[in-house]
Amino acid sequence: MELQEANSSPVSWCDGYGVGTGCPRAGWSLLIPVERWTPGLLLCPGTMATGELTELETAIEKIVTVFFTHAGKEGKKGTLTAAEFKELVQLQLPNLMKDTTSLEEKMRELDVNSDEELKFGEYWRLVGELAKAVRREKAGKK
Repeated sequence: MELQEANSSPVSWCDGYGVGTGCPRAGWSLLIPVERWTPGLLLCPGTMATGELTELETAIEKIVTVFFTHAGKEGKKGTLTAAEFKELVQLQLPNLMKDTTSLEEKMRELDVNSDEELKFGEYWRLVGELAKAVRREKAGKK
């Protein structure tokens, strides 16, 4: 499979070990190790590059892109160190996490394997928690 550059980052999934995208011809598959992926790499020609992404697809792509924009500046590429996590929260989640008393404690809570870095799956737990909080807030306002 040939790799091509794209203007956006059409990554559809990351399990902490590899990054991939959906391909109607090949199905879901591990296409490139996470340490070799860079934003803007189109992994499956003809998918996600054609047509406009839906609102939800754009949101998912943005969640992944934000993670990889902050991950790997310090520690291992593809993981968030404590400093990278703090920067991500301060820049991207200042409203949803304003009541979090300790980012260090929150990171320890998310860091399931206790390696002091967050892989994408661990970061995804935070996204899920925040989405549930938004849902509860919206349900309470009705």
